[in-house]
Amino acid sequence: MKKYHWGMGIAILLMGVSLGTAPKSVQAATSTEIQQVIKSGKLANGNSRLDLGDINLGNLIDNSVPVEDFGNELYKVLFVRDSFSISSANSFRSDDLTDAPDYEAMQADHQWYDDNPDTQIITRQSEDGLTLSARYLQNGNSKKTVIVAHGYRGTSKDAAFWAKMYYDMGYNVLAPDARAHGASEGKTITFGWKEKQDYQGWIQQMIETTGQETDIVLQGVSMGAATVMMTGGEQLPDNVKAIVEDAGYTSLSDEIDYLLTELRPFGMFDDDETLEEIQGTERMQVALKIANDKLVQTAGMSIADVSTVNQVQKTTLPTLFIHGGNDTFVPTRMVDTLYDASSSLLKKKVVIPDATHGFSMAYDRATYYQEVTDFLIKTDKLELQTLIEKAKAVKPETDQHFTTSSEKQLQTELTKAQTVLANDQATQDEVDAAIKTLETALDGLVQVNPVALQAEITVAKKVAPKEGYTFTSETAAQLATKLTAAEQVLANLDASQVQVDQATTDLKVAVQGLKQVAIKTKVDTAELTALVNYADQLQNNRYTDASFSAVKSALGQAKVILANPDATQAQIDAAYGQLNQAIQGLVIVEKAAVKPSQPAVNQHKATDTKTKLPRTGENSGQSVLLVLIGSLLVGSTAIVFYRRRRHN
Repeated sequence: MKKYHWGMGIAILLMGVSLGTAPKSVQAATSTEIQQVIKSGKLANGNSRLDLGDINLGNLIDNSVPVEDFGNELYKVLFVRDSFSISSANSFRSDDLTDAPDYEAMQADHQWYDDNPDTQIITRQSEDGLTLSARYLQNGNSKKTVIVAHGYRGTSKDAAFWAKMYYDMGYNVLAPDARAHGASEGKTITFGWKEKQDYQGWIQQMIETTGQETDIVLQGVSMGAATVMMTGGEQLPDNVKAIVEDAGYTSLSDEIDYLLTELRPFGMFDDDETLEEIQGTERMQVALKIANDKLVQTAGMSIADVSTVNQVQKTTLPTLFIHGGNDTFVPTRMVDTLYDASSSLLKKKVVIPDATHGFSMAYDRATYYQEVTDFLIKTDKLELQTLIEKAKAVKPETDQHFTTSSEKQLQTELTKAQTVLANDQATQDEVDAAIKTLETALDGLVQVNPVALQAEITVAKKVAPKEGYTFTSETAAQLATKLTAAEQVLANLDASQVQVDQATTDLKVAVQGLKQVAIKTKVDTAELTALVNYADQLQNNRYTDASFSAVKSALGQAKVILANPDATQAQIDAAYGQLNQAIQGLVIVEKAAVKPSQPAVNQHKATDTKTKLPRTGENSGQSVLLVLIGSLLVGSTAIVFYRRRRHN
């Protein structure tokens, strides 16, 4: 009969692993009642039911059956989805908790979660092609999200207690159905090993849903606690800020070893034997190997792979370890091992006295809430402290500098953040605000590289025309303007990189746009100027139209040459010759007894040197002789004047 007694214990064990406790009514069961349960394959307890389904208790507790049958049954019990099931009229499923101090409050939490109209069902694909399901409760525009992992053979509805706590703290709540649980696909339960990859996917989906700036906390219970701890050992985005684990196991090997070699099902049987004592150590080892081989075949992993201890050694994420002081399914001592192995920069261990497996909140809700709240504030303060150290150490790259305004803003926010960090009474909102503003100031630092501008200024200052040439006045003026502007930008420590780059480009264009012209020799315009002045005084009514028109034309061209700063000596001389020739060609209109007047500045002989001006072809008309003499004199003067050479 002892086989069936232990078989009943296995059934209760299965229920206990998933519920976290054992019904008191079962503990008081008689041998007759136990036999009836075995025959029906079901365990009834108020609103909860354990359906043994495909589990053959005889293969587990009868040491005469082939060891292969024992091993295969053990595999089904541990790893196969729906090999047995638990259903309930309400999700708060254990009557053993009715005496817990905060039992009613937890029931209210569950009702709130079940009835919440804002809950959505969302899905995603796992890396190995399974459709995974989750319940998502958005909390306004919150940028904080908690991902809650349920326990062995539980569902997302079991997240109710933690969902209410985190929702009241301002978090969005995501509660996935683990693979091979609830509405998610999958046939094999891997106790957190493959689930950790699924949770990495949920983390990414939450970042995409709520924004890149979202903060994420991972919370889990029992197998879910082991799952979030193992997830923490993977490469996670910086959005994940903390892990809160409740009743997690050190490894699957340790947990199975405890259940099969130490657990005596609730002290309700006369024999009170462990399964190992019933089956024998040798058969137990063989059966476990059979179960493990089937796991490797179906899931590509072994029992030994599932090590929470190894994973917590790989993460520095802040971790809060919570465990019930009266946990008989994942023994309380496991939390000590996990805590000691953790590499977290910030960690704390909390044991709730009298609490059974996974129900610490039911035994001391206030302490649970306070410990989680305080730890997350400390987590944020740790993040704030790290951010402050980063802000204090930030420096521009070599040959660069920060703009004055952005550096000043950083210093202002740094001072505020240090004040919040030093305040032991700072609230979550104050810490969050300090983190946000300091991050914004760090992101807002404007780094400027002036090296290229400095080099271009040096080039501009040294640029020079080749020998015998000069820059045109227009391009030289453009360069001077751009050089001045560039030096002003360089001196302005608040100038942006865009402004520096623009000044560099403008100066480079000005340098490249310089035009060179040959340097002119000094020209002599004195004689041409005097001749132009003389020509301006001539009166057209005294000369024939044709001859005076020639003077006007040559005079205009001479004035253009004089006005041209780039005119050459050859051009000056040519203009002089043309104007002089035109003057010499003037023909006086004959009028009897009229003696032409001459400008006072021109009372010189025709044979005078350079500064003497020509006489026009005028005559008196009083006598033929005088006319002839005058004509000869005028003609000779013109010839002498025209032929003389300047600059001998």
